[in-house]
Amino acid sequence: FLQDTRYYPQTDIQHYIADPCKITQEHLTHNERLTEKIFLGLRSCVGLKRSLLPESMRQHAQLLVEEGKLEITDHTFYNKNYFLSDELALFIMG
Repeated sequence: FLQDTRYYPQTDIQHYIADPCKITQEHLTHNERLTEKIFLGLRSCVGLKRSLLPESMRQHAQLLVEEGKLEITDHTFYNKNYFLSDELALFIMG
């Protein structure tokens, strides 16, 4: 789903024009990868695997299920309202 390294083209347009093949690498820590998985999973139909979350985050996600904000099927949490994705992710990580 996500690798330890992310690759990006140059952001400065003049540098990009001069060397469009130059790529910048960003190495992600375990916590950064988890944050990305939470946000991306809740912003899409992919969902968020229950097994990825530490116990405290699972409890927050389960509370959202009980409140009707998330659904859970096959050990995966799914967001029902994409407009709330970021708020739900922040609550789970809180």
